[in-house]
Amino acid sequence: MSRYTSPGEAYRLLVESLSVILEVHGDVRVLEELGVKALVDLDKAVRDAAALKGGSTPRGLYEVSNLIEERRRKVLAAYYTDPLGVKVISALAKSYALDSGFEDVVVADPFMGSGVLLAGFIKEFGCEKVGRVIGFEKDPLACLVGYAALLRLCGRGKVEVKCGDTFEIVRLQPTLAGSTASYKSCAHLILTNPPFTRWELLDSKYRRMLESRFTATHYSKYIARRQLNLQTLSLFTADHMLREGGLLTAVLPASTFYTIYGEGVKKLLRENYRILALIQKRGESSFSLGSGFKEVVLVASKSKEGRGETAFVTLDSGLEPSLAYSSGWVRAPGAEYVDLHSVPPILDFNWLSLFNLGALRPLVSALSTLTSAGRLLPLAEAIGEDGVIRGVEMYGPDFFLVPNKYWRVAGVSGDSIAISGGGEVLELPREYAVKSLRKPGLYTDRILVDPDHYLVSIPPVSLEELPSGVRRYVAWGLKSGAAAAAVRAFGEKWYSHVYRQIESKKPFAKLFLPDKVDARFRNRGVFAVASEAPASATKDFYLVLDEPCSPLLTLWFNSSLFISLLLYAGRAISESWTRFLEEDYLRLPAPSPGTCREYREESEKLIREISAARLPPLPQQLDDPRRRRLDEFILDALGVQGVGVDYLHELLAKPLREHAIRGKQGG
Repeated sequence: MSRYTSPGEAYRLLVESLSVILEVHGDVRVLEELGVKALVDLDKAVRDAAALKGGSTPRGLYEVSNLIEERRRKVLAAYYTDPLGVKVISALAKSYALDSGFEDVVVADPFMGSGVLLAGFIKEFGCEKVGRVIGFEKDPLACLVGYAALLRLCGRGKVEVKCGDTFEIVRLQPTLAGSTASYKSCAHLILTNPPFTRWELLDSKYRRMLESRFTATHYSKYIARRQLNLQTLSLFTADHMLREGGLLTAVLPASTFYTIYGEGVKKLLRENYRILALIQKRGESSFSLGSGFKEVVLVASKSKEGRGETAFVTLDSGLEPSLAYSSGWVRAPGAEYVDLHSVPPILDFNWLSLFNLGALRPLVSALSTLTSAGRLLPLAEAIGEDGVIRGVEMYGPDFFLVPNKYWRVAGVSGDSIAISGGGEVLELPREYAVKSLRKPGLYTDRILVDPDHYLVSIPPVSLEELPSGVRRYVAWGLKSGAAAAAVRAFGEKWYSHVYRQIESKKPFAKLFLPDKVDARFRNRGVFAVASEAPASATKDFYLVLDEPCSPLLTLWFNSSLFISLLLYAGRAISESWTRFLEEDYLRLPAPSPGTCREYREESEKLIREISAARLPPLPQQLDDPRRRRLDEFILDALGVQGVGVDYLHELLAKPLREHAIRGKQGG
């Protein structure tokens, strides 16, 4: 029992579990069938178990996870569903099974832990209506504890538990030996809290095994941008096991519904399920004890023909949840009902935004009207699929950008720029220095900015052919180590990889969008920035290449209307940071080209007016006349009806305030 933090307590749970097994089976030979390897001297444990006359049900199904050593607990993601989650899932599964008229119900949890969900459901539903209980679990002690609890509830004839790796037990494709142990379409109900272990914590060999196993199946089309993680693969496994018309309930990290990898999960659900409900707690983050992650409960019926509205349910702490399934609907007081097949693209990024749909309905209605009228289009339609590109990636910013940690710009002339550092002054010809934006954090208080950095762009010629100042700068880069990353990545002509990107991508624009932004806007007064003349930028920006549209788009991306959508529905990468990718920006609504042309001169004038003085951080702008002027201009240009500036500012203030509170609580 050395793998557990308290060997004595772990041994007690083992003995209690063996006692139940002895009572039901008469011996412990079933352990081999379960796949449980001896954790201790089995003979002694059996003698101690036999001494517990009449058997004993393990006292705490939740105790096991607390006994698992911390690092191993993280790798296993051994955080078991809390009593509220068990109650909600059990009640919905019961009402679904009864409403569907299932007989000899097969219920499964492919990642059962100590069996809290299966045991909770059986207590709610009754074992007499259950035909088979299936559970798989990797931790041997948790597996035994869960098996014993299920034996107590249902007896040996109905319980099928296996100890081992679920991804090895459940075969998504037939083996060469023709094994039938795939468990395909075996369950009416799947109740699970799958592992959400971070991919990088898994052994590399194990990761490769999972990649090969799932990419060789039809599930590969649901793996978004090759972004794999265990909860996605776990849902594929659950889907494989679930019968058509069956119910899937799963406790999932909230990030499943707003991250890149989650796009594949959402596609799987849309194409194969009637998504009945997503359930969250109000003011609390998790349905798993000790996880520390915000989680939601997914409730979905497996049906390719099932379209309808999804209930977005927020549970109040301390109140008895009142949820039930009936005739294709999850009924819950105060739920928001949304058709996920027709939700606006901006809200589709982040399904969690739909829990707050009540506040967003006027805005969503206005956006739908503008889209129908052609005043708003997806950005890809407005400026083209190639209209947004990422900035320049470099290996070694302290070499390929000036000024940097070692060099400053000493002077600029028509033909060259002078840089100084370490007592030395070098001249770089202007064609070797491309004016560029460095990072969003440097441009926070004005919309109109003057790019103040230069990308060092050196053509792929021999060193002898380079100008003297450039040659000396290259020699410094090698000697100082500032260029070491580029040398390792590109070998000879390492100094030209920035040049090659500039030549191939032509990354020059007047409008620049950040790749991520602090959702608290603590020290930031703008979202997008613009320049008077075309400039380049680093990979921390996306460049909008359509120059005629740039002025109005600049104001659009800084408007309270757009930023509200960003904060409510943006793709979060942490509690305070939200991110958009290139293809995400292209899906966003934006003013039509006709509207951009009509308001181009007025937009340019307003940008200069607003940028005449520094802007305070966004939370302080809601009473600033410049923000009101910007928002009124956007609403007027788009012809927005039914939504005013006061509503937008109230809408914007709420997430800013909430993010600020969370930031203070987080230190």
